[in-house]
Amino acid sequence: MKSNKLTANEVSKKAMKIAFDYYSSGRARVQNVSTDRKHKGYDLLVPRRGKALRVEVKGCSKEWQIPDFFHTEFNEQRQLVADILCVVYLIGKKTTLCEIPRKAIRPEWVEETRRYRISSKMKKEDVLKKYLKPLEKKRAV
Repeated sequence: MKSNKLTANEVSKKAMKIAFDYYSSGRARVQNVSTDRKHKGYDLLVPRRGKALRVEVKGCSKEWQIPDFFHTEFNEQRQLVADILCVVYLIGKKTTLCEIPRKAIRPEWVEETRRYRISSKMKKEDVLKKYLKPLEKKRAV
C-alpha cells in the first residue's frame, strides 16, 4: 500500500515549481539557477526594479518548520546569501508560501552544524540489491 506522504525530494521539487510559478506570475523572467554552480546559495533569480532578487527555496511538510541549509547558503557572518528565503509549506492539501527577507533572519538564530547524508542516488533498489544478505533462522543451541 502506497503512502500519501511526499518524500523529501518530492516536497523539494514541488516547492521549487510553486515558488517558480509564484515569482513568474508578474510576467518576470524568472531563472532557475539551482543547479548552476555560479549561483551558490540560492535557487531563483527574479528581476525586480532593475536588479535581480536572489531567492532560496525550501519545501516543508511540517507547519512552522524550516528545513536545514547547505553551508553555501549562509556566509561567515551567519547571513543568508539569498535576498529572500521562500519556504513553501505542503501540508496535506493545504499549500502556503512564506517569504522571509534576509534581514529578518537574525545571525543568533542560525546554528552551524556539520552533517552527512547518503544521497537518494544510492538509496535505490538497483544500487543496494547487490548488498542484500539473506537472514537465516539461527538454530537453537
